Amino acid sequence: MLGQGFADSSLVAAAACYREGWNGGSISGTQIYDNTSYWNPATSTDMAVYAQNAALTGTNFFKNNAIYSTGSVFTWVQPGLTFDNNDYWYTGSGSPQWFMGNTPYASLAAWQAGSGQDTHSQYANPLLASPTTHSTGWPTTAFVPQAGSPLINAGASLGSMGSSDFLGNPLPSSGPYTVGAVQSGTATGELHAVGAGRCLDVPGAATTPGTQVDIWDCAGSANQVWTHTSGGQLTVYSGSTLMCLDAWGHGTTNGTIVDVYTCNGGANQQWTINANGTITGVQSGLCLDVANQGTANGTPVQLYSCNGGSNQQWALQ
Repeated sequence: MLGQGFADSSLVAAAACYREGWNGGSISGTQIYDNTSYWNPATSTDMAVYAQNAALTGTNFFKNNAIYSTGSVFTWVQPGLTFDNNDYWYTGSGSPQWFMGNTPYASLAAWQAGSGQDTHSQYANPLLASPTTHSTGWPTTAFVPQAGSPLINAGASLGSMGSSDFLGNPLPSSGPYTVGAVQSGTATGELHAVGAGRCLDVPGAATTPGTQVDIWDCAGSANQVWTHTSGGQLTVYSGSTLMCLDAWGHGTTNGTIVDVYTCNGGANQQWTINANGTITGVQSGLCLDVANQGTANGTPVQLYSCNGGSNQQWALQ
């Protein structure tokens, strides 16, 4: 991503890049941050960041970037550039490598210790939506971090962060920030069933995949706190018990059970929170519905054709 052609005091931000690089020239005040660099497939000579034989002036850094590559070499750079708060992930065999000058480092820890770079960076699977072959013209939603991604909230505040990310999601005004081109765009709170005056609830705080959700008196407990991620999931719990709101069996018909299930990135686990208060399943196009317009504790939740009823109105707050 570093190479001849950048003007003085330039920046590259909030971009999804596929196989970029160059050699020589000058680098002056160049700041590269909040990008996703995706190398799939990468050749044996490809590397995510290459900067050699360049005249360096000003402050030049590479931060808050997500690097996903099938090639083993992440960086081959000269001293004078600053790297930090990045996420690296290599999907091939053997060890990844970072080069400072001609000195190789075979792990992130070795690179950090030997070069003094990437102090707050991580080597972790970014959990992108669709990490398969991509190139110019392919869907950019493949680069969206999914629920539980280590990119989320791992970025640093770098001053002029802009107002939106690569996909147009608004940036938080003061952090925390997500590493890469797509901010997590998360919203967290109770999902209030407007018609019933109760909350979307996992019965008994269950963590068993396939448990049908219902409505219950709002209590603010972990089984009623939901997060809408940038990937469209509605997640509940966290860590090893993280689960996603799920249309059972990939169902697309009226009456399909809505349950919690292990997050897997499926379209039946993606939900759109609409301006009119409805929540629709991306796969089915149906609305999240309190069955039979019920208002009592324990009333199950299902998918149903959108009809404007108050039992299909929700508020995340």
